[in-house]
Amino acid sequence: MNSLFDNAIQSIQLGIEDYEANAPKRALSAVRNFYAGTLLLAKEVLVRAAPKAKIKDVLGTQFKPLPDGKGGVELSPGNRTVDFHEIGERFATFKLKIDRQALNELNRIRNDMEHLYTQASRETVREAIAKAFPVVIDLFRHERGSPGSSWRLLANHA
Repeated sequence: MNSLFDNAIQSIQLGIEDYEANAPKRALSAVRNFYAGTLLLAKEVLVRAAPKAKIKDVLGTQFKPLPDGKGGVELSPGNRTVDFHEIGERFATFKLKIDRQALNELNRIRNDMEHLYTQASRETVREAIAKAFPVVIDLFRHERGSPGSSWRLLANHA
C-alpha cells in the first residue's frame, strides 16, 4: 500500500505531466492532480511534525467523545481530514509555514472547473500551477525530499 507521501508524489508528478502536455483536454487533470498532490504533501508535513502521534489525530477534524468506561471520555477521530481551508490553520498550530495565498488561485480554478464547469484557458491553468510551484518546493524542503524526476521542473518554475 502506498504511503501518504508516495500518493502526494504520484499526484504531483501526474499534474506536472498534464501541465507539460499543454493540451486543453488535460488542463482539468493537471489542476486536479497538482492540487491534490500539494494538499497530500502538506498533510505529510503535518504528520511528520508529530512523529509519535497517530495520523488520524494529526489530520482529523471531527472528534467525538466516547465514554472510556472509567467516568471519562476518549476523543475518537472521524474519517474527515483537514481540507484546503484548514491546512493553513493546522500549519499555524504546528508552528509551520505554508503560503496559502499562492494556492488560492489554483484552488479557485479547480473549484470553478469541477463545480461550475467553467473552461479556464490553458494559460490560466498553467499560470495557477506555476504560482503554486514555490509552495510545493517549500513543502519538500520541510521533508528534505524530492518529487523524483519532476524535481527539476519544479525547481525551474519556482
